[in-house]
Amino acid sequence: MTGRLPWAVAAFLDDAYQRGVLRQAGAVYQFRHARLQSRLAQGRRRG
Repeated sequence: MTGRLPWAVAAFLDDAYQRGVLRQAGAVYQFRHARLQSRLAQGRRRG
């Protein structure tokens, strides 16, 4: 986890969609689980 987007963003989103982590609503992707979204938004914790 480097905090950067992967080079192949479309392939990354498609893979996450196929694994059930994301859902697609029109042209946008949404996290299926609010706790995962919250955890990823926090970033790395120090300590």
